[in-house]
Amino acid sequence: MKFPEKLKEVLMELETERNLKGLNIEVQPSGGGRFVAVVRSPSFEEIPEYLRQDLVWEKILEKLNDYEQRLVEFVHTLAPPDEEADSEPPPSRKKPSRRR
Repeated sequence: MKFPEKLKEVLMELETERNLKGLNIEVQPSGGGRFVAVVRSPSFEEIPEYLRQDLVWEKILEKLNDYEQRLVEFVHTLAPPDEEADSEPPPSRKKPSRRR
């Protein structure tokens, strides 16, 4: 099993262990042989960001060896409102009118 699949499998355990509904995980290469995981769940709406991070990193530290842990560069833990905020375009700034 390749590392991205292993990381996804490890993080999927959170769905039943922590009762995270609709858990969706993507693992993407970030360069240099390292990976970024994006963990999404509607259940994260009720959990502060720092606790989400504690959940995923506790699982990574529990299930992966030291070498594999170093392959994980970052884990995003997103709830639906987090993604909506990221996808909204920034407010447009009007150009100041030129004086004549």
